[in-house]
Amino acid sequence: MRHNEEWEIVAVGDPKVTITESIKDVYEVEARVGLDADGEIYVLPKRCIEDA
Repeated sequence: MRHNEEWEIVAVGDPKVTITESIKDVYEVEARVGLDADGEIYVLPKRCIEDA
């Protein structure tokens, strides 16, 4: 799994898009990103991305 041990910024932009893509790139998982009833962002991991 590729990770960022230096705590560098890996993406800038719309939170829903950048969080989804960053999770995919950094943690190698697919996830759903959305807003809950209070307007807070949530991340729901769906599955690991298998090595092709």
